[in-house]
Amino acid sequence: AQDASYTQSIKVAGHGLLVNLNYPDETGTTAAATALVNDLSLSVVGAHGTAVSVVDDHINNNAVIEARDLAPGTYKIDVKGVKVPMGQNGKQAFALVATPL
Repeated sequence: AQDASYTQSIKVAGHGLLVNLNYPDETGTTAAATALVNDLSLSVVGAHGTAVSVVDDHINNNAVIEARDLAPGTYKIDVKGVKVPMGQNGKQAFALVATPL
């Protein structure tokens, strides 16, 4: 839902983290200013609440973060509904894959 967040914690023991977010989008209209209807953002946040990386792309329905040279610890992956006017029951389905590097 718009302004709703999904957060997943992941432990990183090695060198970094690869995160991929993908979601199906609703069909836009030809008169729309942008083709993307529902908009989600992706971020990785460190142990002290500092953003390691943020994808704030308002064009594509896929976001990738490749964060290298991370200190060992627990990181939070956050998916946020920036704009979800046509989500099913107010929600946008998505797939999230996180792989330690």
